[in-house]
Amino acid sequence: MLCAGQGTDRPSLLFDHASGWLIGHKVLLPGISILERFVAEVRSRMETRLWRLLMRDVGAEQQRRLDELLEPVEGSRQSWFDRLRKGPVRVSGPALVQALLRVETVRGLGIKLPATPVPPSRIAGLGTFCKHRQS
Repeated sequence: MLCAGQGTDRPSLLFDHASGWLIGHKVLLPGISILERFVAEVRSRMETRLWRLLMRDVGAEQQRRLDELLEPVEGSRQSWFDRLRKGPVRVSGPALVQALLRVETVRGLGIKLPATPVPPSRIAGLGTFCKHRQS
């Protein structure tokens, strides 16, 4: 189940990997539902571990800044996070300027991902996960 923490494998791939490992090591196969629950539990534990790893080096000041991103902007229903996560839609000079200002704003927040042994594919997967959860 090592691959559960290293990539963005779908549960079906993890299930196939686990059953292949069991067969390869001549272990008596459990029932399908038991193996499904095991895969789900391992994935859940790996997600929790990943979030803890990412939060481990986040200081109080960074946490405060991240929390502020979720508060609505004065006179608007949108938060700063909502405004920053939506990039330019058109390919034009003004859109490029807007994109560069957006990057400058994000860099100005001083929020950096901690140095962790998390593969980039997992970080990208979390970004996608967070986007879908907020929609």
